[in-house]
Amino acid sequence: MKIAEQYGIEEAILLNYIAFWVQKNAANEQNYHDGRYWTYNSLKALSKLFPYMNERKIRYALDKLKNAGLILSGNFGTDLRNRTLWYSLTDEAIEMLNLQNCHIACDKIVTSDTTKLETACDKNVKCNSNNIYINNTTTVNNKQLDTQLKDVAADGKGEELAINKEAVGLWSNSLGLPSAILAEKITALVEECGIVAYRKALDKALERNKRSFAYVQAVARGIAAGDEWESKPPAAPAGIGAGRAAERKKNDVAAAAAVVQRALEGGGVIDL
Repeated sequence: MKIAEQYGIEEAILLNYIAFWVQKNAANEQNYHDGRYWTYNSLKALSKLFPYMNERKIRYALDKLKNAGLILSGNFGTDLRNRTLWYSLTDEAIEMLNLQNCHIACDKIVTSDTTKLETACDKNVKCNSNNIYINNTTTVNNKQLDTQLKDVAADGKGEELAINKEAVGLWSNSLGLPSAILAEKITALVEECGIVAYRKALDKALERNKRSFAYVQAVARGIAAGDEWESKPPAAPAGIGAGRAAERKKNDVAAAAAVVQRALEGGGVIDL
């Protein structure tokens, strides 16, 4: 079952966000604690990154992910006064997101003061420890997503990259992995209408079982222009409108025939 359908859209967004930065930290071999790589951010910072979610909604979504056994939380800051939580993925989430290409067999593990993991291991050998995950390479899906998005982090546009990653990841979780061309269209739509309108449009598409980009684009543009689409009923299945029109026409013909019959029987004049 798709992550967004099973756990919720906000939960899917945050899970993909955590997964993205955990993989980045793993590739850079940083923020390694207790046998896993972690990422951290405050609720305030997350609410600025995802403006359609307030701190309460973010806390609720993160708690839901923790209770579902998909993420772990901890506090590894050196300043005890800093209570910013750190997040990592559980084994279940790694498997669900298909992030684990291989386990690494480690003959030697040395944890330094900076908690950097040093291994002398063959990356093609089955891992001897189930708690050690080194994601130096990402999965096919995440490789494709990364290549489909312009890496602007080096230019100081990390927030833009995160929003693009979120938009494409949300589509991937809801409607399937998009092609490179479709990913470009998605990021262009988000730039045009904003992530909030895009998210609402995708939500409407899922609600009405619409899977085309054209539909999401039309709804997002409408929402960005002020149309919330809340009062519009789901589109009727094909053929229902035509059937109703035919039924009305049939009733009109029957009514006209009845008028003619009464006029003939009464000897009156028929007004055509």
